[in-house]
Amino acid sequence: MLVFVPWAVLGCLAALPSCSAFLPTSLNFSDPNLSSLFCPDEMDGPTTDHKAITREALRREVRRFFLEVEPANSTLTIPEDASLSQIYRAVYGISASPARFMQAVNDIAWSNAMTEAGSHAKFQAAYHMDGERVSEGHALLQGRYQQLIRTITVDKTYDFSRELLGESLNGIQDFYSQTTWLELGRNWVLEGLGLPGADIGEVAGPSDKTCTNCDSPTGACTGNVIPTSRLSSGYYEYTAVGADEYIVAKPVGVGKCSHGGPLDSSISQEAKGGINKETSSPCFSPHHHLHQQAVNLAISASEHYIGVLRDAIGNDHFVSLLNLFQGSALSIVIDTTGSMGGELITVKEEARLIVENSHPEMYVFVPYGDPGYGPVTKTSDEEEFLKVLDAVEASGGCCCVQEKFWHGLQLSLINAPDYTTIFCFTDAGANDAELMEGVLALVTAKHCKVNIIYSYSNSAGSSCPGYDISGTDELEYLAMISGGLFIELDKFDAGDIDGIMQEGVDENKASLVKRDNVNSQSFSFPVDDAVIDFDVTLFGAMTEGTITDTMGTKYDLMDKAGLAATDGVEVISHTDKIKAIKFTKPIVGDWIFEAEGAGFNVAVSASSTLSLLSEFAELDLSPPRPGYVVVRGQPLSKTKYYVEVTLIGYLESHVRSVTYMKFLDTAGNVLSNIPYDGILDEHFFILSDDLPVGAFYIQVEGYLESGNPFIRIYSTMAQSVECLVELMMADSVLSAIPGETTQATFRVHNYGPKAEFRYTAIDEEEFISSWSPVKSTISSMGFVDIPVDFVVPSTTSPGTTSTITFTANSLLTETNVNTYITYYLVLDKDVDSEPPTCTSSSVPDCTGFDTDDTCSGKSWVVQATLQDSDSGLLQVYTQPDDGLTLDGFTTATTDPVKATFTSSCCLRAMTMVGVDVRGNLGYCQWDLGPLKGTVLEFEAESVGETWVNLRWNISEIRDDLDRYSLYIDEDYTDMSRCPNLVCYKNETYLDSCTLHTFKLTPHYEDIDGVETQGSDLYTDATTLGPAPKAPTNPTTDYVGDTTTSLSWTPPSNRACLDHYNVCFKMFGSQKIWCDTSSNSSIVMKGLQPCTVYHVNITSVSLSDELSEESLLFDTNTDDAAPGAPQHLKVDNQTEYWVSLAWDNPLERASCVDRWMVTYIENDARHQKVKVVADNHATVSDLDPCTSYTFFVSAVSPRGAQGGTKTTKATLDEIEPTPLSSVVATALDATSVMVEWIPALKEECVHHYLVCIIDLTGLAQECHNITDLYHTFTSLEACVDYEVTVTPVAPSGKLGTFSYDVARTVDLPTSPPTSLEVKDITAHSALITYGPPFRNPLCVIEYDIEVEETGYHKSIRMAPVSTYLQQMLYGLHACSGHEVRVSAVTGSGHTSDKVVGIFTTSEDTPSIPRALTYITTAVDQVELHWFSPLTNPLCIDTYKVSWSSSSGNGTMDYTPSGHPPEVKMTVSGLASCSPYTFTVVAVTPLGDEGPGASYTVSTSC
Repeated sequence: MLVFVPWAVLGCLAALPSCSAFLPTSLNFSDPNLSSLFCPDEMDGPTTDHKAITREALRREVRRFFLEVEPANSTLTIPEDASLSQIYRAVYGISASPARFMQAVNDIAWSNAMTEAGSHAKFQAAYHMDGERVSEGHALLQGRYQQLIRTITVDKTYDFSRELLGESLNGIQDFYSQTTWLELGRNWVLEGLGLPGADIGEVAGPSDKTCTNCDSPTGACTGNVIPTSRLSSGYYEYTAVGADEYIVAKPVGVGKCSHGGPLDSSISQEAKGGINKETSSPCFSPHHHLHQQAVNLAISASEHYIGVLRDAIGNDHFVSLLNLFQGSALSIVIDTTGSMGGELITVKEEARLIVENSHPEMYVFVPYGDPGYGPVTKTSDEEEFLKVLDAVEASGGCCCVQEKFWHGLQLSLINAPDYTTIFCFTDAGANDAELMEGVLALVTAKHCKVNIIYSYSNSAGSSCPGYDISGTDELEYLAMISGGLFIELDKFDAGDIDGIMQEGVDENKASLVKRDNVNSQSFSFPVDDAVIDFDVTLFGAMTEGTITDTMGTKYDLMDKAGLAATDGVEVISHTDKIKAIKFTKPIVGDWIFEAEGAGFNVAVSASSTLSLLSEFAELDLSPPRPGYVVVRGQPLSKTKYYVEVTLIGYLESHVRSVTYMKFLDTAGNVLSNIPYDGILDEHFFILSDDLPVGAFYIQVEGYLESGNPFIRIYSTMAQSVECLVELMMADSVLSAIPGETTQATFRVHNYGPKAEFRYTAIDEEEFISSWSPVKSTISSMGFVDIPVDFVVPSTTSPGTTSTITFTANSLLTETNVNTYITYYLVLDKDVDSEPPTCTSSSVPDCTGFDTDDTCSGKSWVVQATLQDSDSGLLQVYTQPDDGLTLDGFTTATTDPVKATFTSSCCLRAMTMVGVDVRGNLGYCQWDLGPLKGTVLEFEAESVGETWVNLRWNISEIRDDLDRYSLYIDEDYTDMSRCPNLVCYKNETYLDSCTLHTFKLTPHYEDIDGVETQGSDLYTDATTLGPAPKAPTNPTTDYVGDTTTSLSWTPPSNRACLDHYNVCFKMFGSQKIWCDTSSNSSIVMKGLQPCTVYHVNITSVSLSDELSEESLLFDTNTDDAAPGAPQHLKVDNQTEYWVSLAWDNPLERASCVDRWMVTYIENDARHQKVKVVADNHATVSDLDPCTSYTFFVSAVSPRGAQGGTKTTKATLDEIEPTPLSSVVATALDATSVMVEWIPALKEECVHHYLVCIIDLTGLAQECHNITDLYHTFTSLEACVDYEVTVTPVAPSGKLGTFSYDVARTVDLPTSPPTSLEVKDITAHSALITYGPPFRNPLCVIEYDIEVEETGYHKSIRMAPVSTYLQQMLYGLHACSGHEVRVSAVTGSGHTSDKVVGIFTTSEDTPSIPRALTYITTAVDQVELHWFSPLTNPLCIDTYKVSWSSSSGNGTMDYTPSGHPPEVKMTVSGLASCSPYTFTVVAVTPLGDEGPGASYTVSTSC
């Protein structure tokens, strides 16, 4: 590692602060989003996160485990500081792949981190020992411990067990960073924390004062914990979505401690400040000075907890929990219906060969058919496995050709370890495809490779009504996403699949190339130094295929015989369909693959010390603790994620740098290319581009220290989707005692288009009883909650675990599928925290057999009685584990169990352990003391240039001790006859500066002269010597942007050279970094790009003496894109320009040559680029009132553009520019559309105020509009409307308005209303009426018709007056009239008529016309006349009078009706007499008109 040191102190080495903290995960504190929280410049030392603490605790316990389990290689040594992968390879060999083990460690570490950042648990104080919830936290851990034991020992659900273990380790670690344990002076581990029956001691009560005020609520604080107080923890109050119901408020006025830090709002309450020790930053952790102590205790406590767990579950379960075995499990899933008889025989033969040749650590076998499937056989006993397999017969089959394939694969996945290669044999599809998506998710989650061996001899399809069917397409997809093979054969032949199956149970391979369903291919790939051998696997139709190594040697992959005869080539399988070839001695360099064909697959995988794991994660900066959150299920397409890269074996493989992360499609095409130049470690994060749509692989590229490039592909395919599924933990219960029912809620989010989704919930124990709805439609960006009901049968055994998979499947888009995987646990009804009892009265006796040479001559026997009366004994074992017999033991027995242990007297100590069903431990121990004369300690006490002083102790001086021999450097022997318990021997004349080895052997001689010897002990020491000279001839071998590779010539006197101190500092800086190198080269990493460095190399001897002189020279780093600028801001602005200012970037500031400024105006990017030299710029010629986004990035001397920062500004406003024109148009009777054209250059117009005014009623309606048109609706017909459009500035200021007028279209009306006839005279009448009820404004005139009997008259009036009336003139008096009025619109629509009836008054009739006679007689005259011309209808009667010499007379004549002509006869006249007749018309009121007269004589 690197550290800042004074330039004058060369060779003083320490460690730089790493980019991590006592938080969920590591973080990049230089990120501007985090620097304000953590103040990285003020950190006072290295900091450690939960994941790192967990990995370190597991590393220590795994190392201890391997050293304690009596390995086959008794000379096994594992360096104290060996990494996880180095420990694994120290046991199993350098070519062994620790991927499965590393994934198990990652799962535990991520579970720990997700307790802090991934679910509602992050808010719960008891989970993290916050808010004085220490006792509650202890109780939670105790309950989870017993659940953990149950999941391991009952159902062996190790995936779930890792999840529980991670959660528990989180609480144990938080105890030391959150409580006052350290502040109260307790620098030891609380060993009982979280264990059943253990007590954590007194804790502070609600009214106990625990803290005093810090000097400041923020920043560092010391001495604020009251030394005499009881154990407490800090209260933590913050604001976060979903946290309110979990926050524990700090009591007021009591003097309680706060958690502290910038996210804690309780720090200003008494007692002010805080106590958390989560980081080494005073900004985030007030007790940052205790961070490292808290870390050390957290590691030790985690290590202790894991050790207790190992004691409880035993070594076999511990190996399975951490996947510590070598090689893969052999997992077979086979269709056992009748058509598979021949294939089943082949599978049995092949399985037996694998057992005999490879001896897998675990066997999983699942038969299936229709309608049955299972049972699953899971065993480490190969004989049991073969017995079960041999007993299987092919028979039956129901209903369909398809079988219960997905049920069978589900059982295999649940029971197989991670990274298992599963072989599925079938000749049909599946009729249980409703399980498919959930099982595919299990395949991905468990990183299992599924090989499908498909016999198409029975591949005829059939209908299967009522079943969900899948066929060969789905089987091929399963093989592809898992990295497996789909092998289609006419019939199974052991020769076809022998090599493939054998490879499947060997080491997990690192993937170099993956290309599926491709045609002609020609590509190269690098084979690097970390590759031990590699396989090329081809499947499909190929006509040609070659591979050429870096030396030009070409191998014909189609020539089986030629390949088999070639040295360094091994043919694994070679058929028409599948070819697998291993290159056992590959040359480092680029290899070229070329092939012709159609639709074939290519895979290159290697046995290698370097392999890749990856996880998608999101950065969550919200309280309580920022960190990365791992994605459960598939990630979202078109979204950026942080990809956690785990480079397994990066130390052993000497990785120098990682340069790119790429996303590849299934054909190997690059979809995304993300450069990387950040920190390099076993675990680090790379920020991705937006994820591509669909399926893709992750590839990582880089260089080894040799300079050779490497590539690695994560073999599990990623599939981006548009939906997410989450478990609503606060509303869900996923555990129950037998007989109970519970419910869990899953929330499905849809980030794609509106679609109907189908939901499926499955579990192998069938606890799921129902869920609703089964289908529903989710809008885009919407979600739906699906409750799932569980019923646990009363007969279920406590500890039973069921794997729950909940799948949401879009019916709109086939690939839009996501699944959530969790677990359901059956709990115990009662609590049991009492350990088993172990009693014994046995005292071993090895008298006389207590020396190395005699101990094997006698055995000792002890007996003990173990019993657990509560939950019963789970297991009894001894440490060491040979020699134990049990009497009366059955699992969960509550009866006494007699245990007998036998061993030779050479075994001096033994512990007998009883474990009950809940994981409580009881012990008996025996210790016989060391063997007499045993050398207990042998070491080099001091060294000089030519001598080593050795010391050894013995347990007891034996009477027959003769001498000690010292075998030195495997070359010569010296003697010592020391008679003491402590002996010394100074060996001289040794070569200086040399590692010397010593083997000490005690020799004994009895009275008969017979000589024996005791056990050998070994030690070594390196002699000192003069300081070496300085190295010479420096060379810069490689220059990268953050890396430089240097080499030099060693000094001439290199015998005493141990290593070199290499120190370097940037030009112009006083800070120095130092590192060490054990050879004459070094790769300087983590440098600033574009920078000159002064380098100082000093030789260091074995005794740490420095060379008198140093090698001094300069080197430099390469050009690189600078980081993003800091603190970008708007300095000043007017209506037309903006002034920007910024600071240099945190990263690669030395690479800044110039600055590039671009901007976006209202989301439209302008291609205007301004290049400036200083950290400020003025951008002019801008538009007033316009919002701009400015982008500023640095550019390196060679033109590499760096990260971009953005800021926004809205320019000052002026009066909005007026419009060019406005046009209003009536669209119909109820709507008017207005359109307008803005000014040619519109300024300060934010929107438009558009108003419409009814010019009739003056009603007004206004809207704020951003478009250039608007339509007013719900208007009245036939109305003139004025429309105004006014530009409005962003501040609301109005500009000059423009207007136009439009009239709405007319509509037919209803009849006029309220028709009345008034002021009636003989010849006139006044009619009045009201407007129509409907559309009155559309009336432009009224039609008025007046009709009387025998007469018709029509009058049309226009325009229409406001008061509607009409005087009718020229009417006939005394006439009955009908008046009809209708409304007429502008377009000619005429309404129905309204009718009124009236009669005119009377008037004096005029003179009757044309009075004459018709005939005369002697006594009568017949008269004739026409009715008066005027007012004839007013005549009621005619008054006829006559006069003559004979006399006068009158009479009234009333004709019927009003005839136009009248005839009447006047009788009783005198003959031959002239008469003058007068006729007068008389009205009903008696008014008489003028008379008409006529004279005529009667006849004689």
